[in-house]
Amino acid sequence: MPYLGYRAIIEGRNIPSPSTAAEFGQRAKLQTNPKTAIYDGFYDIHHPADTSALPIEVYHPVFQQFMRDITTAKPSRELLIKVRGLMRASTGMGTVGLPLAENLRSALAGILGRCVEQVIVSDAIPGGVVLKSFGEFSVPLLAMEHKREIGEGGCDPMTQASYYVLKYWQEERVSATGL
Repeated sequence: MPYLGYRAIIEGRNIPSPSTAAEFGQRAKLQTNPKTAIYDGFYDIHHPADTSALPIEVYHPVFQQFMRDITTAKPSRELLIKVRGLMRASTGMGTVGLPLAENLRSALAGILGRCVEQVIVSDAIPGGVVLKSFGEFSVPLLAMEHKREIGEGGCDPMTQASYYVLKYWQEERVSATGL
C-alpha cells in the first residue's frame, strides 16, 4: 500500500497537537524544519526556507483533468443552492461552537455527497474529516477547521487542518466510520 510508505516518512516526527502547531510562533519554528514544514508557501522570515508547494496537477492526473474541466463548468441550480447553504453555515455566529460546526459539516456533506465527521486522532480533534476507505486503510480526503473570526483560538485553521492530517498518518491504526 502506498499509504504505508507515506506513514513511514512521517513516523517518529515530533509534531505537536494541530492547535499548538498552528499557533503563529510554533508554526514559524516548524516551517524551518523540512521534517515538520507544511509546503504551502509560508516561511519564517528569520530562517527562510523554500516551502513552495508543487502544482497540484503533478500529484495525480485527476487534478489536471479537474483544472481543464473547471474552466467550462456549469453548476446546477441544486448545487448553487447547496453552496449558498454552506456559505450561510460558515458565516453563522454564536457562542456555542458545537451547533455551528455541525451545521457546517452538514452543509459541506450535502455538497460533497459524503459523510463529514469528527475523527479524533490522539490529541487532535478536527472540525470535520472526509475519509475514503481502501480495504483496511482509510485516507483523509479533506480535513477542516472552522473559526468564527480571524484569530479565534490563536491559530490558523488551514495550518491546524494540515497538522491534523500529519497526526492522522502517525496513528498506528485509524479506521473509517460512517463510510
